[in-house]
Amino acid sequence: MIPNSDDEPKYTSVEMSALLDAIADTKIERTRTPPRPDNRPNNIMIDPSLIVSDVAFSRVFSFIKEYGYAKQFFFPKSFADFLYQGNINREVPFVRFFLQRAYPSSTDKVKSTMEEHSNLIKPFEPSSHQREKYEEVYDAFMEHPPHGDKRISNVLFEEWVFLNEYSWIVSRSKKVFEKFIEAGAICLQFGKKTTETLIRKALKKGQNDYISTLDKCRFVGKWIATVIPSSFVFVDPYEAIAIGTASSVFLLFDPQTIQSPY
Repeated sequence: MIPNSDDEPKYTSVEMSALLDAIADTKIERTRTPPRPDNRPNNIMIDPSLIVSDVAFSRVFSFIKEYGYAKQFFFPKSFADFLYQGNINREVPFVRFFLQRAYPSSTDKVKSTMEEHSNLIKPFEPSSHQREKYEEVYDAFMEHPPHGDKRISNVLFEEWVFLNEYSWIVSRSKKVFEKFIEAGAICLQFGKKTTETLIRKALKKGQNDYISTLDKCRFVGKWIATVIPSSFVFVDPYEAIAIGTASSVFLLFDPQTIQSPY
């Protein structure tokens, strides 16, 4: 029944909380914009490990606000769902997977910041076509969900689709990339100098844009990944040799790798 104009609707505190959450969800849905495939060097997925950590969250949002005019930033839709339904608490397995030993962010701070800057960072959800395309990968993630929590598997799947279709993932933790490998991906892991060399050899277009993005992302997260053409497998770290077609190959920047002087 629709109330008359003179009627004042009354809500319990529980109902009001649910209403506010619904409004917040609606706002995120309304502002969602899919990544542009033609903008690959500038599409960046922010892993939840950079959001649940208090120190990392402050740093990453300074980065987003500084480069939001030139880059498109995204975070996994499954993490957005969790954020508006739960709390960033170390005791929750979903949070613990991404948080590890870091000090947790304030849930209220994260929610308010994400809403305030929803024009700069948006949730990413694979399309039905992409879900069908990567169905085997989805099944692999779901077969052994970390901590027995399938919500983590959903986040991993969303990040895997983004990595393959739209370009970059930046993370505070290596765990997400280890899960990609467990799901059957091939990881090429090198330091900065070799990573830049391989980008130049593997990519015909946008080399400078990719390297520029890599340099900027290094100030936000330790671990940075991008996909390279699947026809390349690197045998010599300074020479790309096409030796066959690999279904899933990604290049991982390793901040701990000591560069060769040669």
